[in-house]
Amino acid sequence: MPKLKKTSWINLAGFFLLFVALNFLVVNKVEATIEPEAADINIVRIFGEDRYETAKEISKSMYGSATSAVVATGENYPDALAGIALADYLSAPLLLTPTNSLSPQVTEELTRLSVSDVYILGGEGAISKNIENALINQGYNITRIAGIDRFDTAVKITEIIYSPESVTNIFVVTGVNFPDALSASVPARRSNAPLVLVQGNSLSSSTLEFIGKLTNLSTVFIVGGESVVSSGIKNILEGYATDVIRYSGKNRYATSKSLASSFFNAQELSNLVFATGEIFPDALASGTLGIKLESPMFLTRSNSLPQEISSYLPDCPSVTDVKIIGGEGAVSDNVKNSIEAILRSSAALPAPILSDPGVSAVSNTSYILTWDLIPNAESYNLEEDTDPNFGNPVNFGPITNTHNTISGHYTVLNKMYYYRVRAYNAHGFGPWSNITDMQITRPATPITINVPTDVGSISDALSVSLSGDTIHIEAGTYYENYLYMKDGVTIEGESPSTTIIDGQGNTPFLFTTPNAGDPKITTSISNLTVTNGGYGIYACYSVDLTITNCVFTNCSYGIGADAGSIVLIENNTIVGSALSGVRIDDTATVTATNNIITGSALHGFQCDGWVPAVPTFNYNDVWNNAGGDYFGCAVSITDITADPLYLDAAYHLDPNSPCKNAGDPLSDYSNEPAPNGNRINMGAYGNTPEAVS
Repeated sequence: MPKLKKTSWINLAGFFLLFVALNFLVVNKVEATIEPEAADINIVRIFGEDRYETAKEISKSMYGSATSAVVATGENYPDALAGIALADYLSAPLLLTPTNSLSPQVTEELTRLSVSDVYILGGEGAISKNIENALINQGYNITRIAGIDRFDTAVKITEIIYSPESVTNIFVVTGVNFPDALSASVPARRSNAPLVLVQGNSLSSSTLEFIGKLTNLSTVFIVGGESVVSSGIKNILEGYATDVIRYSGKNRYATSKSLASSFFNAQELSNLVFATGEIFPDALASGTLGIKLESPMFLTRSNSLPQEISSYLPDCPSVTDVKIIGGEGAVSDNVKNSIEAILRSSAALPAPILSDPGVSAVSNTSYILTWDLIPNAESYNLEEDTDPNFGNPVNFGPITNTHNTISGHYTVLNKMYYYRVRAYNAHGFGPWSNITDMQITRPATPITINVPTDVGSISDALSVSLSGDTIHIEAGTYYENYLYMKDGVTIEGESPSTTIIDGQGNTPFLFTTPNAGDPKITTSISNLTVTNGGYGIYACYSVDLTITNCVFTNCSYGIGADAGSIVLIENNTIVGSALSGVRIDDTATVTATNNIITGSALHGFQCDGWVPAVPTFNYNDVWNNAGGDYFGCAVSITDITADPLYLDAAYHLDPNSPCKNAGDPLSDYSNEPAPNGNRINMGAYGNTPEAVS
């Protein structure tokens, strides 16, 4: 079995360097390194002359004695599949018998184990009254668990094991075929979750009644595709649980692998159990062994190992014991040999060792990961993730060298990047290397901080930004307010049609300076929509602010400029303000050009304060503001008053809009699509690719 060696910082001698940019701070931690020895894999067949003998042999491999035993018919599968969990619950073997006569194997095994209590699964149509009487005559205490059909029997079995209030998860599988239920039997029991049998397109009344009692049900795991557990059943189950998750594949083997991948750590498996996925008899009792050995139940074809299963095995470097259920007629030697070859070759490829970080620069935005050379490796597979469990890794591979350059990675909130690598050859993948984690600080030079790719919120981006940085807000809706700008930091969205800031009715979304006497800041905001703010943006005191290509909707005031601020308001659309579109107070210096302001409850432009402001207005459309388009300020001769003819809810302009080609003749219009009339449009989309042509 592979040894686990705990390593600290690996000595640089003997390994390649991990190069990191000189102006980055890199912290690296190396965890457990897997050093495989020569593979020593013990493969054992458990089988008998028939299904009854095989079940007996499975019991012998698991128990030297037992108080209880579970007996099911070997002529059909539903009761036995439901009984796997009961057998584990009772620490009892699962034995099989024909319907009308007690198999001698059951009698022999009950005697060997010194059993006192026998649980019979199914009604008299499954196991006859004669068998029950025979067991009573032999001195056993008999409990028969039976329902009106296989689904009801499964429910009654489950009710013995689980109290309704204790159940948080259930597994739902078809009761009309055996493979998916067998594959699910082990993860269900490991998850302390009932295994519920259903008929492909419907839920029985007893099943629904049982599920209805599960007041703490959180997650339903459906096993199998829609052809075996329909979307209709899924829809019903969504009414009972918070989450309904389906595990399925293109066939029964892919489903078996999907469950193994989701509920087991392949690196830690020491035992594997295989059974045929083609016929049920030999496979029936194998689930109890899988539970005891903490192994997935792997299904296989009788004569060939499915690709879905063979692709999983290389990730199992710690396996030392394999149990194959059934003789060569059920699982051929060809399959056995394939399993052995893959497991041995997987262990034969040792895990690479990712090197310790060095201090040699590649560039100011890239570094090199290196690892030791693995003999017989054809290539390497490198994974990167911000999750140490590699839940959603980025894959680099195949790589034919023992190094790989990582570029463009820095983090502004000390995000960790985790790496691991494994070797590959014709036999498959070897085990993963040690995990290297790296924490990299941002460069000192200005950067673009992407929200939410780099940081989760605009607030976080502002908190870590430095002068010269750009905060780029990606498409989406963001619920933020009471944010304070920094000097030299630029905020930009993707577009006012796609980047939406919802202030949730609070005042304001964005302050520029919080207090009188603060140092002057110079900043700009562009390409976004602010909605539901008190003020959309409020500028006050010593600030030089530029606002371009923004939409402000349903705010108290779209923009406020106060007390000595210098504000350039250019190519914005302000609609439906609860008070005024733009409020200009005291000594603010405001230049407003190419804007559209409509539908305010008070005014378009409102100028007031102890020291009246004298703004400059150029080529604006100010229309339909209930209290008057202008208050306390002079009307510009270049402004117009006309319905702008909005085209949509994002306030694009109709091709017939009077604001088309009506902006300041000196303004740049080069980004507008042709034909553009050689003049900029008014409003938020002027001089952008979204301008009407």
